Amino acid sequence: MALGGMAAFAVLIFAVQELRQLHYAGQLKREIEEMDGCSVIEILQYGKEQGFRPSWAYDLLADAARRGDYRTLGYFSYTANFDREISDGQTALRLAAANGHFNAVKYLLVQGVDTELRDANGVSAFDSALTSLHPEVAALISASNDASWPQVLQLEESLSEFVHRSGPNRKTIDRRLKSIAYSHITSLRIDQPTAAAEGEWWFRGSSNVCIGIVLATDSEGYTGVNYAWLVDGHRVDEVQYSYPPEVLE
Repeated sequence: MALGGMAAFAVLIFAVQELRQLHYAGQLKREIEEMDGCSVIEILQYGKEQGFRPSWAYDLLADAARRGDYRTLGYFSYTANFDREISDGQTALRLAAANGHFNAVKYLLVQGVDTELRDANGVSAFDSALTSLHPEVAALISASNDASWPQVLQLEESLSEFVHRSGPNRKTIDRRLKSIAYSHITSLRIDQPTAAAEGEWWFRGSSNVCIGIVLATDSEGYTGVNYAWLVDGHRVDEVQYSYPPEVLE
């Protein structure tokens, strides 16, 4: 009788824990949809502290990877192991790569994910990108395995700081590039590797990665600054700066 009672109690505790996990998973989904970063991170941390099973929120992580939502991936960086298999034997990197999401893949690479992990069929993230006809993503994954990857990220960080100080002003950008303070950036400047365009400045991060600052004007006439990457000859526009991710807005 005593053993039976203990077993029933254990089952009850497990059922209550499962219900709590379902409740917080639902709350987590709502906060993600509302882009409330602080609340998302608090819920994830709470789940970790309460000992929820590791996969309690992985459906949402997998969904973010499939959609290329690197901001939500950033929320999970506080608690998740990105190298875990999260959906049908797939990691976040393989899911993002298979769906051609350059920014999400770049974010995960910045987080130091293992690019050599393969699924049960021996398919890597690089393979997933190629077979899904996303050669620019495959080239990015390949570039991240090169010894020059840290200096590519350092260039991206330097350019982000440079743009923040210069603003979307062509004359200011040109003037700052001639100053001693930014000689370390200017030394990496190259001629435009693609068709000539006004308002573009390109810099070489490595032998196979170039990063461009691109002035862009939207439909309302507002001029801003975007980034473009050229990876093994594949140009990708509107590349997001994500080192580290800004998730606590």
